[in-house]
Amino acid sequence: MARKPPPFFMRFLSGYRDAAVIVLNCLILLALVEVAVRTLDHKGFDSQKFLVTIGFDYAPYRMSKQVRADFPLNSDGFRAPELSELAKEKDAFTVLFIGASTCVGFGKNTGEPVSALLEQELHQRGMAKARVINLCQGGAVSMQELLILLQYGLPLHPDAVVQFTGANDIFHPAPLGEDAAIGLPYEDAMMRALWHRPAPWVVNLRLVDHLRLWLDSPPAPERPAVISSAAIAENFMQNVVNIHHLLAPDTLHVVLLQPSSVFRRPQPSAEEVVRIKELHSGEDVAPLVAERYGAVAGALDTLAHQLPNFMWVDGTGIAEKAAQTVYLDSVHFDGPWGNQQLAALLAKSPAMKALRQGYKEWESTKK
Repeated sequence: MARKPPPFFMRFLSGYRDAAVIVLNCLILLALVEVAVRTLDHKGFDSQKFLVTIGFDYAPYRMSKQVRADFPLNSDGFRAPELSELAKEKDAFTVLFIGASTCVGFGKNTGEPVSALLEQELHQRGMAKARVINLCQGGAVSMQELLILLQYGLPLHPDAVVQFTGANDIFHPAPLGEDAAIGLPYEDAMMRALWHRPAPWVVNLRLVDHLRLWLDSPPAPERPAVISSAAIAENFMQNVVNIHHLLAPDTLHVVLLQPSSVFRRPQPSAEEVVRIKELHSGEDVAPLVAERYGAVAGALDTLAHQLPNFMWVDGTGIAEKAAQTVYLDSVHFDGPWGNQQLAALLAKSPAMKALRQGYKEWESTKK
């Protein structure tokens, strides 16, 4: 007759089995919560309140790259084919598009981004070998556009660069935004708060990032002092100049000044008024926005008289033509109207004539 195990061993075995069941249930619950969080993230749930990272470090000024969107992204986080493949295509007139989120195509049902619409316009005008490459990044300010051009754009040997810019340089610094200095990347304060990352084995859990932001977020900083419009314009102008000097002497450089619902819009819709006030704590920010836009436009006028192969197109006028709600917030479009108007504006501007001339000169070198 077999001997029964000692009672203490049975109790140990039973306790071990119960503990294993508890651990297994916890892991299953954690997996279900992680799936739920990722699903909500994919649907854009409170996307502006969370910074969900996938194993990258804080690195000004590009800071980060887009890792997921409602449209395809390449391995560098751009809405474009793989840059390594584009670099192999030598027989193309290359136009680079640099800018921020509106340029990427963020918004609601915005259709094709301005870069794609510009490429279609060039093809319709007989420039069949023109290609427009979208190197825009959400949240970018002019300093980030400079570094993106340096790292990713110049190796593609562009024949022209369109810089769709200005709004983030204007809206990010205090008191319109929370940046206490000029030229800081988007969500700079949040990225600094997340500098100390979790252990490597949990770094890919969305739940960990969300819990850290909820439980371990730093206290709200004191309201920074107002940054002068002249200082913003000077910094912006210097970045534009540096971008221009990085380009080859015969490369066309076009700045398209990004429009905003707050500026040069006599009667925004009721929905836009409510949204703008929510974004700016109920304050009337229109006078300050107009002052900053005026300073930036003045700087671009100065550069247009000083730099060769440089011109700028004022995109802010399209806001005056909108009879319906076309903005989700201060800068992002609701529907395809905004991108279509900007592309049409470029098509009618002197920039299109300059692009056509550049294309003819490029084509002549290929014969």
